[in-house]
Amino acid sequence: MRFYSDQGFYKIDDVCSSDSGQTSQLKKKLSSEEFAQVVEAIIDGQYSWACVLMLRSTGYNPLHYMPYRTYTRLLKQKDRFSRSQTRTERERSVAQQ
Repeated sequence: MRFYSDQGFYKIDDVCSSDSGQTSQLKKKLSSEEFAQVVEAIIDGQYSWACVLMLRSTGYNPLHYMPYRTYTRLLKQKDRFSRSQTRTERERSVAQQ
């Protein structure tokens, strides 16, 4: 099964039915930016965060697939990381002036 076409990346919504078996249905395009974020997280070794990004971008609630404590820990880590990056960027811009 391919997830990419010349128009972009696609989200897959698996619909299960006891009568007809399992069928796949294209739901919505996954933007290039969302896909790049998932790939970046995988390359950085942040596999749990990549799962969160993929679940969010495909319209699923990550809490249905992972423990609440794990999800909140990932959010806190990401928030701390983004705040430290913002602080570093501000320090660089002040040093350049």
